[in-house]
Amino acid sequence: MAFRDQLATQHLFQKSAILLTSQSTMYFALASADMSTVTAANNALPTECTGNGLDSTSGVAVVITSTVTTTGDACEASVTFTSATSGTIYGQAVMSTDSTTTFDMFSFYCYAASIPIESGDTLTCTHTHQYEVGV
Repeated sequence: MAFRDQLATQHLFQKSAILLTSQSTMYFALASADMSTVTAANNALPTECTGNGLDSTSGVAVVITSTVTTTGDACEASVTFTSATSGTIYGQAVMSTDSTTTFDMFSFYCYAASIPIESGDTLTCTHTHQYEVGV
């Protein structure tokens, strides 16, 4: 990678970090269907959990600056869901809004296996977005 490319990459990381940390809140959404088709390009969950304490409005997370390698090199969003029903979840995503149709997906995580949940179960979701200068 040329020096010029490194500067462009560093600029992109900085802009992304500013965008994420300027969000006063982020929304977590839980997927109620297989997430194997989710990619960065399609930017959508196959089916989002709704209601019963598992909908994205329940997943409002506060974003904080955190440290992975060096001070302030990451931002972190975390939220705990409490289920009021039973069901199955397949993954999670961090989004810009609680809208199921209009949002930016910041990151997603597909579980290796489906997770059954029962009424009263809690699930804590945390996403850490780390930013580093290109090597």
